[in-house]
Amino acid sequence: MQATKQTSKKIYHEPRNQVGAKPPLFDRLIDDNPVEKIDPSHKLVLTTRQLIESIQREIGAILGTRLTAKNADYDDLIQNPLNFGLPSLFGFQDFQSFDASSPSQWGRICQLCQRAINAFEPRISDVQVKVDQFNKLKQSLEIQVTGTIRLEKFREVVHFPVMLDCSQSR
Repeated sequence: MQATKQTSKKIYHEPRNQVGAKPPLFDRLIDDNPVEKIDPSHKLVLTTRQLIESIQREIGAILGTRLTAKNADYDDLIQNPLNFGLPSLFGFQDFQSFDASSPSQWGRICQLCQRAINAFEPRISDVQVKVDQFNKLKQSLEIQVTGTIRLEKFREVVHFPVMLDCSQSR
């Protein structure tokens, strides 16, 4: 039950301890309703479902963004924690030199995906990426991402699909 305090005709609700994960920084910075002075409680803590959706969205953004750093420099730069979040390093290496329709190339593309996810989504570990199929009509790879969400005492294995656009570099 939530406790309340009354002070000079205003009622303040005491905050309750909520179980869940903190939303990522940029999700917290977005103000959906600037008129309201206090953010609703669902913006302060993510439920398990919201956390999984947040991670899936972030992985979609990572794999949907192409690097601007040169491939030769990427290996050295990505290892340095001081470079975390630099726009030129965020995203997925350009794989236009690969034939995404060829199953013989899928292993290397999966490695590149895993590497990008491991580098930019710290809320998930033990990442595995598997290609389901090449969608010729959409010129995309349909992949499955599997990993373990590890936050404090919370652990959950998750699986979700991602469409990887192969039609152009970004």
